[in-house]
Amino acid sequence: MTSINTREITEINPTKTALETVVYKLKISNSFNEWANHIDNSERDARSSEGVQVLYRGLEAGSLDRVIIILQAKKGVIDDYVLAQADTFTSNGSRMETIVSQAYF
Repeated sequence: MTSINTREITEINPTKTALETVVYKLKISNSFNEWANHIDNSERDARSSEGVQVLYRGLEAGSLDRVIIILQAKKGVIDDYVLAQADTFTSNGSRMETIVSQAYF
């Protein structure tokens, strides 16, 4: 059995300078290749200017319209970025009403 060092847990303090990683699962309205092309190209400048990095994007096994994208930035940046870019994401094939997300520090 592994013991947990409670001192380490209490020292975790997700401050404004901490990195936040957010996993988004959603449906898309176009092909994965078209959606990924938009992620890689037409969304790059806006993402870069906000300091948001794409760590991974992929197609769910056995599905042609369910994807995952993992973003990372300073704490609090990703939520604002996604809200500001929602119309762009929709026009690029993301079905925003299907998003399920989970954040990690």
